[in-house]
Amino acid sequence: MEAINKSIQSDKKVRFDNFFGKTGLVLDSLSSLSIFDKETLQKGMKIDFVKTNDSVFFKIYVGAELHLACAYAYIFDERLFTKEESPKIHFTQCEIINKIPKDFIKICVPTRNAFDYRVRSNGVDTRLFYEHPLRICPLCVSTLCRILSKKHKREITSNNIKEQEIIGLLFKNKLKDIVF
Repeated sequence: MEAINKSIQSDKKVRFDNFFGKTGLVLDSLSSLSIFDKETLQKGMKIDFVKTNDSVFFKIYVGAELHLACAYAYIFDERLFTKEESPKIHFTQCEIINKIPKDFIKICVPTRNAFDYRVRSNGVDTRLFYEHPLRICPLCVSTLCRILSKKHKREITSNNIKEQEIIGLLFKNKLKDIVF
């Protein structure tokens, strides 16, 4: 009789463990879901954003994980193209990105420096660029330096930080660990 009771308890424990094991797997798969697919997050999407008091950074949650997002002008004016050659990557809500019409901005969570944009003149696309590398906005870099100087209580300038390091940290989702 005792052997039967042990067998029943062992069977209950296995079913109990399987139940919570399956629940854990379901919760893990749910936490990795996003309302946006991976390609959309990397290529960018139009999104309404407003400057919030809690952060100057663009943030998107992918499932339960926070990502610092990038914003860029995917429709670039011909006059600016002759001066600057390409749009800039913005990871803060700086003055420059706030001056660009919201319909021309895409927010994305890229994993590499390859962006699609178009150059437009008088409402007509004159040039299309696919998977083109972009540079980081200098105002965003200076904002990052101010935040890091305040956090680490020492002067950090844009000369101390290389653009490629910022891009690498941003695309690997490690920049958020430094600034938050």
